[in-house]
Amino acid sequence: MGPREVTQGSDEYMIDIQVYHDPATGTYEFAFPPVDGVGSVIKNGFIHYSETGRVTFNQLSSTRMAGTFTFHAFRLANPGERVDLDVTEGVYDVPVILDR
Repeated sequence: MGPREVTQGSDEYMIDIQVYHDPATGTYEFAFPPVDGVGSVIKNGFIHYSETGRVTFNQLSSTRMAGTFTFHAFRLANPGERVDLDVTEGVYDVPVILDR
């Protein structure tokens, strides 16, 4: 899935989810370091990477993908300073666009 821009109040977010193999319907776990895939959030220009979570493909065809996602993400701001971010109740329903 490609990045999606979201705004909430004065904050701007971009969410990107990557799965590291050809997906089938089902659930793929996020872990740190990544195994099945990774979620990331850019919030106000700062990138946070998933530490735990999952993406589920409920519908998957040659023309459409739909499902849900949730993950806990973090970034290191300064030495010893960790910033955490939770992405909850994510829903997607997007067209499949093949690059040729």
